[in-house]
Amino acid sequence: MTTHAAMFGAVAPHVPAVPVSCLVCHRDVETALLCLNSLLRCARQPLRLVLHDDGSLTDEDADRLQECLGAGAAGAPTLIRRAEADARMAEVLRGRPASLRYRDRHLLALKLLDAFHLNDASETFCYCDSDILFLQPFTGLFEPAAPAAVFASDISDAYSIRYGLLAEPGLLLPRRLNTGVFRIRRACYDPDLVEWFVSKPRHLAKLYFAEQTCWALLAFRAGGELISGEQISVVRPGVGADAGRIALHYAGRSKFGLSAATAPRGGSGDAPNAQPPAVIQTAPMRRCSAWRVAGREVVNDLSRVGRKLRLLPAR
Repeated sequence: MTTHAAMFGAVAPHVPAVPVSCLVCHRDVETALLCLNSLLRCARQPLRLVLHDDGSLTDEDADRLQECLGAGAAGAPTLIRRAEADARMAEVLRGRPASLRYRDRHLLALKLLDAFHLNDASETFCYCDSDILFLQPFTGLFEPAAPAAVFASDISDAYSIRYGLLAEPGLLLPRRLNTGVFRIRRACYDPDLVEWFVSKPRHLAKLYFAEQTCWALLAFRAGGELISGEQISVVRPGVGADAGRIALHYAGRSKFGLSAATAPRGGSGDAPNAQPPAVIQTAPMRRCSAWRVAGREVVNDLSRVGRKLRLLPAR
């Protein structure tokens, strides 16, 4: 188990703010305000948010995000509207037609493509979803230290490929990687590898997970590590704000159970900084086997059959 330490005192005013990207949408603006404010409040280092509009934000949403997330050391976040991103990414991805097609097909492509290419202010790229609620002060998540990549842990191997493809040369994936929050050295991002991956229809069998799968491919090649699932946890029955929990990830439908009542108490910048920060703990990634992915597919197939049977009329 690797422990990444940083300073434990108050943040020095001369420490530059770390840019952290986040994809936001109109439906989840309230969730984003709650969760991103918790991130700014609990991070021991100063952060500067770079928000990426998925195309659904209204002007009112944009004003609220910039006003309500502007209390951090770096001031108001940078907001990149979708029209601006489309124009800039058309140039960035010139000569990469598969990446452009993928970007047109699914909104989560913006998390793989736009978030990285339009946030080039640091040697380390940092990202955080808008549905992760931070519960206590922390350190060691966004600092540009070893290892080269640090990602959250998932509760399953949620990838876009069918299990047989894990025998394909070059397609090495780690177990249970989650892209809810992570950092990776910019030098570890290979646009040619991304283009190759999204150019193969067989890699996109489950399109929703393509972004996460491609990040997993990049992270495993970089020799990355996973954050302890006890510290940053995907919300599910029996998992809550226990002692030692740094954050809860309200992924998928679970985010609808998130409200201001679940947020940690204390005003912005006061209570969390009065506590010593928890230190992010990581462990080396382990390779995901075809058997693990096959097992997940069997469970998913049985679940689908069960849902269909429940919908059949009683005889």
